[in-house]
Amino acid sequence: IQDGQLSAFIRVGTDFTENYYEIEVPLTFTRLSEVQATPAGALPEVIWKAENALDIALEDLVQTKIERNNLGIRTIFLPYTRQVGQYRVTVVGNPDLSTVLTMMLGIKNPNLQGDDRQPK
Repeated sequence: IQDGQLSAFIRVGTDFTENYYEIEVPLTFTRLSEVQATPAGALPEVIWKAENALDIALEDLVQTKIERNNLGIRTIFLPYTRQVGQYRVTVVGNPDLSTVLTMMLGIKNPNLQGDDRQPK
């Protein structure tokens, strides 16, 4: 597996299918040689690299929804995605951060161009 072939994501909203925000970050993988060369006390930072952190302002989620709405996109239940730094932020439906009921954390194969489309 190569860096970026999988992404971590967090989905927050009132449900997982019709009203949510999603933040996605491409994953950078740790090689066995890195783990073997690291003292035990420093392993957490080596195993889960800083590049994999999901650290984004909530305002960026809201701005993605505002941008979609300002573009006049009428089908709000289709995903609308924009790049915010290293993150892909997606909005579906009409989520509201004040009414969040669900949160999903996961890993997915983003099917990037040039990917072998094989299970990872």
